[in-house]
Amino acid sequence: MRRRPCCEALLPLVALLILSQIAPRAHAIYAEEAGKHDWHRENVGFVREAVFLPSFLDASTNLTTRAVAVLAEQKMISVLNQRSGAIIWRKELGGAVDGAGVAGSQLVTLSEGKTRVQSFDFRTGALVWDKAAETGTRSLASSDDGKAVAAVTDAELIVYGKSGTREETARLNAKQERVEAAGSTFDVGGVSDALKRSLAAELGLGQKAAISEAYVLGETKYVVAVETVQGKCTAKVINLKTKEVVDTEEYKFGGSAEKVFLTGYQKKEGKSVGFRILLVSADKSLCLLQQSEVVWLREEALASIVHTIVVDFPLSGEKVEAASGKEDAFTIWDEINMQVLAFKSSLMLATPKESLDLKAFQLAKKKTEPAYFDSNGFKKQILALTSVGKLFALHTSDGRVLWTKDLGEGDDYVDMWVYKQDPSHAGMQIGILSSNKAKTESKFLVVDGWSGALLSNKSIKCAADSVMKLQPAGSSSLQAALLADYEASKGHVVVADDSDLGLLDLRSTFLFNVDEANGVVSGYNLSPKLSGGDATLPLTNLWSLKLKEGQKIVGTASPNFFQKVYSRTRVLGDRSALYKYINPNTLFVSAESVGDKGEPKLTIYLVDTVTGKMLYSITHKNAWGPVHVVFHENWIVYKYWNIQGNRDEMSVLELYEDEPLKNSNSISSHLFNLITKTNQSNFVSSYAPSAIRVLGQSYVLSLPVKTMTVTTSSLGITANQVLVGTLSDQIYAIDKKLLDPRRPVKPTNADKEEGLIPYNEFLPIAPQKFITYTHQVAGLRDIQCFPTRRESSVLVFAYGVDMFYTRLMPSKSFDMLEDDFSYSLLVTTILGLLVATFVVRSRVQKDNLKRNWM
Repeated sequence: MRRRPCCEALLPLVALLILSQIAPRAHAIYAEEAGKHDWHRENVGFVREAVFLPSFLDASTNLTTRAVAVLAEQKMISVLNQRSGAIIWRKELGGAVDGAGVAGSQLVTLSEGKTRVQSFDFRTGALVWDKAAETGTRSLASSDDGKAVAAVTDAELIVYGKSGTREETARLNAKQERVEAAGSTFDVGGVSDALKRSLAAELGLGQKAAISEAYVLGETKYVVAVETVQGKCTAKVINLKTKEVVDTEEYKFGGSAEKVFLTGYQKKEGKSVGFRILLVSADKSLCLLQQSEVVWLREEALASIVHTIVVDFPLSGEKVEAASGKEDAFTIWDEINMQVLAFKSSLMLATPKESLDLKAFQLAKKKTEPAYFDSNGFKKQILALTSVGKLFALHTSDGRVLWTKDLGEGDDYVDMWVYKQDPSHAGMQIGILSSNKAKTESKFLVVDGWSGALLSNKSIKCAADSVMKLQPAGSSSLQAALLADYEASKGHVVVADDSDLGLLDLRSTFLFNVDEANGVVSGYNLSPKLSGGDATLPLTNLWSLKLKEGQKIVGTASPNFFQKVYSRTRVLGDRSALYKYINPNTLFVSAESVGDKGEPKLTIYLVDTVTGKMLYSITHKNAWGPVHVVFHENWIVYKYWNIQGNRDEMSVLELYEDEPLKNSNSISSHLFNLITKTNQSNFVSSYAPSAIRVLGQSYVLSLPVKTMTVTTSSLGITANQVLVGTLSDQIYAIDKKLLDPRRPVKPTNADKEEGLIPYNEFLPIAPQKFITYTHQVAGLRDIQCFPTRRESSVLVFAYGVDMFYTRLMPSKSFDMLEDDFSYSLLVTTILGLLVATFVVRSRVQKDNLKRNWM
């Protein structure tokens, strides 16, 4: 009897090794993985005022620290390290910050329309006291010795004690500039506008020169005047009493000065003084200047992003590097040191200092990641356009600024998109549309997407009431836009060169307008022929829909016209199918009103924007805005406030074709008909629509919502997640399967086979679903999602005052290996199998030889 090969004994071991490689990973991540594929950049906002603070001992570093407190338009107060510009701490207040002063170790602020006074320990940011401001308070004043702060009214100076109580009150008259109270002297006059104009005239400065408030050093008052001419910044420090210029410094710093703040110090020899200048430029950047050098610079324009897109890097990084400048190289020795520290950290043998060194090496390596084409689509360039007209290019690896382009301030920037892309990936052009403040004229700019160079600047005599992207055309996928002026009933096709108009197919171009003030939705058609040889076209009003009296529009949404839909069917557990109603001309409209008995209600309308036909409507009782909505493929998710329940609720609508015979057939019969029969439906038209079936359900969300979006992948295969921006400035991911209107109370076998989750009115809250982890994106305004070349992965970029970027995999990494995949174990397994194969082969040969001799 032949013996079985002994290699069968290895099968359990082989199976175990293979399973260890393909075992599913959890959705959560380890603490050390945070920051690997994401980053968070904190900003302070547009600085209005600044207060230099006394030096103090930083408890975290045990070092003496010099700091400056800055007050921003975005309701932020921040304390920055004077040496590096890093944020020591910051707070978001309840309203705009109007002023601040220093009293000992306390930073006292005046905010919320000059109605609230708060005191913080400027070393830690801890709140010391909080009270209502004195009636008529117009500013705060610090004493010359920095020991007290007083509220200044038209008639009084009120000195605050350490606990916020009134310590002393002094009378004021209109001509007083300095007042003594509570043993200190307060400067309440400041530097008048007339004195500033006089100084500017004496020094021969231009109208755009910025002059600081007075700074007292010893018994001498100084001011600094800063002027930028042809890219050269000149700062002159002036003795306010003698009008003598005591110091002049020049800086290589572009941009005109908007605000400037001065502080000084006695030099070591004690015979002279030095100065530090905090400068806020017109593009909202914040920098510290000292001894003709820019000590640090913060790009605070990034606190006002209005439009973002993500584009690929060029095949070669030369263009981007030329625009940004090369980073210091990450040497092979740095790599070796990092790997050694990583190995020690994995064995938990690293000291705290070595752990910090490891993080520093990892950050340094990120900053040297190349700026060229990534075949996976993970490393890209985020183009962020700000409200002040400054365009930034950010690297997705760490958020560093690659290059900037100043497009000019004063205009409202309406939209930004990829205007033209070379099919060979040799060029990228970005279109930017802006409108003047009067809304009478628009401007179309085209810039190079890899360097920021301005390629075209075209003025358009047309108001930009709304912008509609047109179908890409030509070999370069040129995507023009249509400006609609509804009052003049005309549209203007936006192209950089009029010769490109011939590439566009403008037939069957429909657009709509939502007049929220009057509660009217209107549809228009664009003439297919150009009139007069230019790009101006007449608009024809096809229909108008006026809502009921008393209804106010509070939210609208329509699907992305160019979205990719992977499947038009939904296969059910009983093998039948529902056919999705996918019409890009569907408009969601929400309107709030009050019923006959005074009860609030929210009405939802679905409208076909080609014909004006009302497709569906539903009313939610005791519901009110604000309404946030996402519209993707055939489903809509919207959030509103339930007044009776005093809670946020989410409702979902799914649209399907209502054809009973078609839907009841099994999916196999549909596939058979598709193969064996001629397709009788060559087109889908709004003028011959199919009946629709709407499935809906409502859920309770225990998170207050301020913005929403949905993840999108390159092919539409990956499951969707609804990303919710909360009032706490965090982002929470909700799986679409939880927002399914077909979730049954008691699942049948067919429901279980389909994977439907049992219905529960409360959406579960799982901490690991917060994609921002412990970060808060201060002032969160919007969340944008972008696909990659890997179907499983989605890029997410959120912005407000802060910025946050991460990479999500809603359906896990089904098309790529996990980052923590054990390559060493795989190699060991393969080598072990090879060795086992040779050993078993040799043993089998010996056994066969021995058996043949018997």
